[in-house]
Amino acid sequence: MAKKYSYYHYFVEGENEKNLLKEIKGTLLQNGMISVFNVLEKNSLAIQLKKIREGTCVVFVFDTDILDEKKVKNLVENLKACHVSKNVMAVSMVPQILNFQDELVYATTIKSAKEFTQSSSEKDFKRDFNNLKNIKVKLEKVNFDITKFWSRESKVLEELLEKEKFSSKKLQKIRDNGTILRVGNKR
Repeated sequence: MAKKYSYYHYFVEGENEKNLLKEIKGTLLQNGMISVFNVLEKNSLAIQLKKIREGTCVVFVFDTDILDEKKVKNLVENLKACHVSKNVMAVSMVPQILNFQDELVYATTIKSAKEFTQSSSEKDFKRDFNNLKNIKVKLEKVNFDITKFWSRESKVLEELLEKEKFSSKKLQKIRDNGTILRVGNKR
């Protein structure tokens, strides 16, 4: 059985992830606060961590399509901020392989993200997804499988983190994130 925490705070890369989480938290994923904060682009998370409740499991959701050493250094700085924060009990990293659209395709029966939104192009997907009403119903129509969503590991990310020699007792194994976050521990 996965460990449950008193509070969850999701730091997500963008509005697509935020809108999806708003729809599925509490039913498919653990309830929690959601903030748009790209942990690969910014390294100023310490300020945000002062505002969260003690005993919180922090969840980082980010794309892995364009990983480089600078982005991994930002991620490590944000992990270090969590490590020293008295409010953070655990950190779970959720690398999206390669990005949000690819995760959506992997966890459903659609062949491209634009199918989900009926977008005229992949480029229009993000805007159209953010304008959707009742995302959860649309997910059901395309057989969304929560056990597949955010279930894959990023070897590149693991190698870059290894190179940075970062470790923390608070950091959850990447492959464990699904069981920590899923409601009802369905696997």
